[in-house]
Amino acid sequence: MALANPLLAGGLVIAVVLPSVWAGVSLGSGDGPGVDRSVVNEQGLTGALHTVEQTRTAERIGDAASWCHLVQPGDGTCETTMTSAFAEKSPAYRDRVDEVELGKPEETDKGAQVMLRWKGRNQGTVRLVRSGGRWQVDSSDYGLLKLCHVGIFLSLVDARSQELKCGMFSIPTT
Repeated sequence: MALANPLLAGGLVIAVVLPSVWAGVSLGSGDGPGVDRSVVNEQGLTGALHTVEQTRTAERIGDAASWCHLVQPGDGTCETTMTSAFAEKSPAYRDRVDEVELGKPEETDKGAQVMLRWKGRNQGTVRLVRSGGRWQVDSSDYGLLKLCHVGIFLSLVDARSQELKCGMFSIPTT
């Protein structure tokens, strides 16, 4: 009956589909802005820094699809792994990724690196490479993150919270 009446069908689309789409965007975007995936195409060190910044945003809001696009777009199993990893952490815990400070990006032989700091102290770097005209995390670093089932920034939050099982950073001794 709804299909026979175009006005009724249009009303159903507006009443059912649009709120679902809006709710999906709203739920996926957290309290702040969503993830800008286009930053991976920016040239130079600014593009590398923006890629790391957007990766942090993806971890904070639990957006596995965007995280995988930014970090390692060629891995078909990344999204499933990271969806599960992000679901293991509460939104309040994921918000702590904003406590991680970013250093100035530096050029390397293979691309760039960005220092991560915790309370002003250097903790380690995120290494990025240019592949296919875009930025992404170095494959060996990504492999460790995937194996450990953790994000870049969440790995550091875990280490500082004495909850790290495995990841890119060490648990502090002091």
